[in-house]
Amino acid sequence: MSTIQDTNLNSTTVAPSQAVMEKIAALEDIDSTELDPLSEVFNPEALNALVETNGQSEAPLRVEFIYSGYYVSVDSDGIVYVDEAVDLKE
Repeated sequence: MSTIQDTNLNSTTVAPSQAVMEKIAALEDIDSTELDPLSEVFNPEALNALVETNGQSEAPLRVEFIYSGYYVSVDSDGIVYVDEAVDLKE
């Protein structure tokens, strides 16, 4: 699986939850408002807090989840990866 998109949030003012939705919407060529709410899969406020509290923990953190058919990984250092999800039904 190769990375489709990644972003370093430390260089932007976009919240991690919004970055995830914008990336997937761009890949799908739709507006982010057309996606199912991220809160159906993951708590967006918790995701945002993960990056906002960077530096308060000695251990790096990573959250991974599947959203709208994409594998999403968000690191506490502000890196967001979006990859195509593997279809486990095949």
